[in-house]
Amino acid sequence: MVEPNIVLILGDDLRVQDQKVLNLKKKFLADNPATAAFNIDDVDGTHLDLKTLQEILKRLPFKSKQRLLIIRAADCLDDSTTKFLSKSLEELSKAPFKIVFIAASPEDKAQDKFTGRLKDSEFVEKIYCQQKRRPRVFDLARNIMEHGNTVLALDILRELLSQGIEAPQVLGGLFWYWNNSKSSQNRRNEKKDLELFLDTDMKIKTGKVSSSLALELLVVKLCQRKN
Repeated sequence: MVEPNIVLILGDDLRVQDQKVLNLKKKFLADNPATAAFNIDDVDGTHLDLKTLQEILKRLPFKSKQRLLIIRAADCLDDSTTKFLSKSLEELSKAPFKIVFIAASPEDKAQDKFTGRLKDSEFVEKIYCQQKRRPRVFDLARNIMEHGNTVLALDILRELLSQGIEAPQVLGGLFWYWNNSKSSQNRRNEKKDLELFLDTDMKIKTGKVSSSLALELLVVKLCQRKN
């Protein structure tokens, strides 16, 4: 199977982006050890104009079958450059260049039509490196009320607290979700659950136990109710 000449590294995880680029460079260096340094262009899309890009694309590979062109921040290319590239994708896919575009996710930058075209093009290989979304209080509440998975719920709680989210905010979010999504089982336990929330609130406010421990106890008991 022939590897596509055009690659899109898409996502906001910069560490993974850098590793993907490093892997591509290592492979290119291995394939062309003697001349690789003369055949690699690594440019910043925020400062790349159309004239400079066209000059790069006119360069012929030096004692090699291919050149490697890496364009970082491809979602920041100016209009004339993106129009040129958009019209030239099929032609570039057959050129003696391996072109690597690096960009943030178009979901985060809806105005970036060029990255969207790259993503949809049949001539482009897509590599995704999106950061894992941090959990929210909603995720914790939903897990407790709908699934009762104690281990996962405690992991989410600890992640929330490590993000610096205050205990009263976590408690408030849990109570809001509980109060607005009462199932028949929740209704049967309504009085006991309410007492749990009030008791946890008192523990946090008085410092009777640490706020993290108070929340952990609440999470465990709510999960037990679900099961």
